[in-house]
Amino acid sequence: MQCYAVKDVTTGELGRYPAMNPTAALDAYAAKNGYASFEAAATVGEMSPDKIVAEEIASVPWDQMETVRPGCTEGIDRTDPRRRAGILAIAAANGATLAELARIAAAPYAAVGDTVAVGTRYGHLSRGKAWARQGKGAAVVWAKKSGGTVHLTPGNWTVGSDDGFKRKERVGWTVSLVAGVLVAE
Repeated sequence: MQCYAVKDVTTGELGRYPAMNPTAALDAYAAKNGYASFEAAATVGEMSPDKIVAEEIASVPWDQMETVRPGCTEGIDRTDPRRRAGILAIAAANGATLAELARIAAAPYAAVGDTVAVGTRYGHLSRGKAWARQGKGAAVVWAKKSGGTVHLTPGNWTVGSDDGFKRKERVGWTVSLVAGVLVAE
């Protein structure tokens, strides 16, 4: 998995896209702009293959990550740019060290953006409720939630859920920013 910078040769960088090859990166850019593929956008005349190019800026060093933290890449689909492989490619493009890449790979939850979505054990059940808080008393900050998933920002969080009857769960999560990627551990 690589991270490509899609650039307009006259104006500069248009975005960074994790992909397996330059064509897939250009297709991702075209899809973001509402086209089925880069070729379709070029046919319509909206994008020109001479003007918009994809340059590789980083690659995920899978084997080297395994030497730093054995087993950290186990179970990761190395070809899907929408999942952990894409997140690792973006972190590599942001200058992550091998140790940081291994940490992101091994983390239970990781995301690029303002929040990381963390699932709860009982919150998704029919009568279940999920919650997450930072702090105590009057200074408490509550996280946004969607069904049984809570969306956490950087910091220390207490995440809980119940099934609406007797079963309850409470877990502590630390969310930190590692090379432009939010990691919940």
